[in-house]
Amino acid sequence: MILEKVDGEGFLYVTGRKKSLIVTKGGKNISPEEIEEELLKSSFVKEALVLARIHPRTKNEEVHAIIHPDFERMDEAALERGGALDEKGIRELLESHVERVNAVLAEYKRINSFSIREEEFPRQRHRKSNVTC
Repeated sequence: MILEKVDGEGFLYVTGRKKSLIVTKGGKNISPEEIEEELLKSSFVKEALVLARIHPRTKNEEVHAIIHPDFERMDEAALERGGALDEKGIRELLESHVERVNAVLAEYKRINSFSIREEEFPRQRHRKSNVTC
């Protein structure tokens, strides 16, 4: 099932898939695609996957993003600034982007944690992500 919205002018927008919807404890619905779209606005993010995960320590469900950076673009930007990015620099750069994304999201939709994926997500023949939640 597809989730959609109609704007004031009558245009229909596909906003996500019901199958991938995250439902919070409070019953609020979160569309991972909406958050992924915000993450992908950075040229430093090549791919992103947003999902619900259980925090290992607190056992609470949280919004988690898996980010595959555009390492080439990051290297180019670092060289333009006269340096190179190490693992810590990459994480800090992505962390500041996640903070900017969170600033435009409703509080219940905000990314609680993220991890960095070194390789691209697996693909099907049609170049669609093969990752399912």
